[in-house]
Amino acid sequence: GSVLDLGVPSDATVSTAKIVDGAVTYAKASGFGKVLQVVQTTTTSDLSNNTTSYVASGFTAALTPSATSSKILIQLSGGSMDYDAAALTVFCALYTDTGGGGYSFQAHTQTRQGSGFGMPNCQNLLLSPNTTSAVTVQPYVKSSTTNRAYINRNSALLTLTLTEIGG
Repeated sequence: GSVLDLGVPSDATVSTAKIVDGAVTYAKASGFGKVLQVVQTTTTSDLSNNTTSYVASGFTAALTPSATSSKILIQLSGGSMDYDAAALTVFCALYTDTGGGGYSFQAHTQTRQGSGFGMPNCQNLLLSPNTTSAVTVQPYVKSSTTNRAYINRNSALLTLTLTEIGG
């Protein structure tokens, strides 16, 4: 046998079924699963509330996805969850605002504070916003009582990181 040279195929004529396994390396793959951008903000401010309703913390980070298929990994970490008086539960919720349309609830954690002070925050959420408009993330805080609950206190470093992942 001789090999028959058919030349270069025209655009869009090679389907994925015709590509040999292992022929396309990760380095040649486009965008999906890759980190496209990272935004990180920090604060050492006290962030608190003394009501049983969620209140905006004023601590925000914003990211504008480069494609509608992108996902955003939201990470809230560090800081010092605490309380002023009698034992209570501290609630910390992640809210998002897409394109200035108003904040909406995404997820929350709750920590019972009673014998220990200064528990760190740790929340991770993978968001699929399906937009190329700015997505702003803000933690909200509430208390289980009318005593003050903190999601950050005593100059602790609280970090909010947004990572765009190509879809």
